[in-house]
Amino acid sequence: MSYARFSHADVYVYMDDNGALCCCGCSLGDEWYFDTTEAMVAHLDRHRALGHDVPPGIDEDLWEDDAENFPPSCRRGHAWGDPFHPYPDHPHAFRLQQARCSDCGWLTSWPPDQPNRK
Repeated sequence: MSYARFSHADVYVYMDDNGALCCCGCSLGDEWYFDTTEAMVAHLDRHRALGHDVPPGIDEDLWEDDAENFPPSCRRGHAWGDPFHPYPDHPHAFRLQQARCSDCGWLTSWPPDQPNRK
């Protein structure tokens, strides 16, 4: 899901399949990937300060999805197990990682402490 697209704004923001928020094609020329909602919101503030068109309400949408985008642990509060690739032989899913709770088996596609970047 994207939070903003170039057709409606000067930024293209989405949750990437590598477990980070992405400011795709960022005109600021710095990093594109952000491991926290706070870092992305601060990045969007830099765009606003330069007069770039950033959609109203995007910060609220990002914070609303924060727990889903960056889960701190499984729903029961257990620790994550080691990340793994759920589709190791699929040619287009090489960046997707998942982590499974070692206690209850709960699964997430956004390992909070070990994103895999290519």
